[in-house]
Amino acid sequence: MKKIALFALVLGTFARGRAQVTVKKDITAYFSQLPAPPATVSDAAKNCHCTNASGVIQGNSSGVAAAVHDSILSNAKAMGTLTATENQQLQQAKVTVNQANADNFNKMNKDQQLTWAQNNMQGYGNTPQAAAFAQKMQDPAEVAKFKAMTPAQKMAYLQANGVAPANGSIPAPPANNAVAGAQTKQQKMQQDLSNYQAGQYTGTLEALLNGSQPTSAADAQQKLLAMGNAYNGLLTFYRRTDSPFATALVAANYGYTGGADQDKNITGFSAGQVLILQQVGQLETYLNRIYRYGAQAAQTKGH
Repeated sequence: MKKIALFALVLGTFARGRAQVTVKKDITAYFSQLPAPPATVSDAAKNCHCTNASGVIQGNSSGVAAAVHDSILSNAKAMGTLTATENQQLQQAKVTVNQANADNFNKMNKDQQLTWAQNNMQGYGNTPQAAAFAQKMQDPAEVAKFKAMTPAQKMAYLQANGVAPANGSIPAPPANNAVAGAQTKQQKMQQDLSNYQAGQYTGTLEALLNGSQPTSAADAQQKLLAMGNAYNGLLTFYRRTDSPFATALVAANYGYTGGADQDKNITGFSAGQVLILQQVGQLETYLNRIYRYGAQAAQTKGH
């Protein structure tokens, strides 16, 4: 079975505009899951996972990081469907209704209902009408009717049910410092990735991998070590550049914070995650090439 190139798959997925959501995991953890470069050509030959039963080196083998490869494919596919805030709000309504039923909302007096609504209906206007609206949203027919409305019709419908301001605008939620922090870290990461340093490492790797064949066992070993050094330099650069954004993204719950800007934030953060996925895919590709180089050198020189 032909192995799918991670870098190409991730690029293709996002180029088609399908990547719209984040995955709720720290993508930078993949950096630690990749194996180290081979220390010797013998090590490369033994651990490349790149030969068939006859010992012939294959270009589309499982490679040295099959588990990471498969996991990233799963992540890329999961990023392709946007979870609409509208649907989340409807789910929130159902949760709130369940809580109202558990608290015997209908048996409360008006003052108690108002207090309950103020404590439990932050997303719906802090009024008893909000509880009634949430109750109405348990009806599948009402939900379908609401989904079929235009934005203007939805606003009028919410106003008629007492859960939207009369001026036609939903108040913006308080600023989310965690989201703002993650956005700042993402911008910094994207700026730092344009640094010439990454190009130096990849340039070194390409020159060594595409250069002349080794002239001796010592030459092969020396080139293999140089490849490993360049690879480790690139890995360290990516870790240093990406870690602040990854940490901030966890604090921001990967953009899933509710509010009017949730979908936009999730879509924006997914672009940051795909940059990291691309880097992991690039590193995996370099590792496989380095291991194959060492395995080929071992076969050629009889090591």
